[in-house]
Amino acid sequence: MTDADIEADAVAPELTLSSVRDGYDGLTVKIEISEGESVRHQISVVKEDFDALGLSLGDLIDEEAYGILAESGEVSEAVRAEMRLLSVGDKSKKMLRDSLCHRGFGRDAAARAVDYIDGRGYIDEERGICRRAEISLRKGYGPSKVLADLHSRGFAPEKIEAWMRGAGAKIDYDRMCAEQIKKLGGIPYEIEEKRRVISRLYRIGYGSEQIKGAAKIIKEEAGD
Repeated sequence: MTDADIEADAVAPELTLSSVRDGYDGLTVKIEISEGESVRHQISVVKEDFDALGLSLGDLIDEEAYGILAESGEVSEAVRAEMRLLSVGDKSKKMLRDSLCHRGFGRDAAARAVDYIDGRGYIDEERGICRRAEISLRKGYGPSKVLADLHSRGFAPEKIEAWMRGAGAKIDYDRMCAEQIKKLGGIPYEIEEKRRVISRLYRIGYGSEQIKGAAKIIKEEAGD
């Protein structure tokens, strides 16, 4: 065997695009990359990555294109994972990134997957903030507890601020606090009992202003 024959045998087989199908919700495409007559890889990739390469059926796939498609495959898997997460409830972008990383995706792939679906309108943090706040309010929580929950879930601070100036500003926390005091047996007279009630109110997010306002409401309702 000549050196030329050995060199020819060492040349990697050509890879071609043999199949393209629509993937998840128009966000991804499923492709097959063939090596000769056999299918080498069946992978799902991000649609914008595939479109950017401008590939058509039967086109040769060079090393650079193959690298792009391989990286896009991880992002595509992350996209499908986060869409499943969103199907059970709104999530902040931070929560989605953290959840994807916890599931084993690389930080770059997770970040890109979140940006990808966010750019297509699948992430609605404003709606998520409203829903989370409603849950906290139904539990009778005061303002500091409501806000702490929103921040802990990674919602953008500026969007939380916007909610506070809008829907959040209309909440009557004094009256909510009054209802909590009533559930605890009303305004106590004993010092120790007062401390217990106030401590409980602090723990569920009410401050001194709401407690004073609540006491005033209760006294007015009692005709005092």
